[in-house]
Amino acid sequence: MAEAEAMYRRALEGYEKAWGPEHTSTLNTVNNLGVLYKDQGKMAEAEAMYRRALEGIKARWPKRKLCIDGR
Repeated sequence: MAEAEAMYRRALEGYEKAWGPEHTSTLNTVNNLGVLYKDQGKMAEAEAMYRRALEGIKARWPKRKLCIDGR
């Protein structure tokens, strides 16, 4: 999983440089990195990535109603 983390980090850096921190591809990669951290048991890191993705979505679409509880 260390290789996957490195790949996500590299992709994230590229997306941030190319499209910025609030682009949907960037936010999707942030979320995916959170999933990877969760799967590794790195809950603090996972939470930080999930929060970053959520805040980015809220900033990009401030009037959009979000469903984050799976319903």
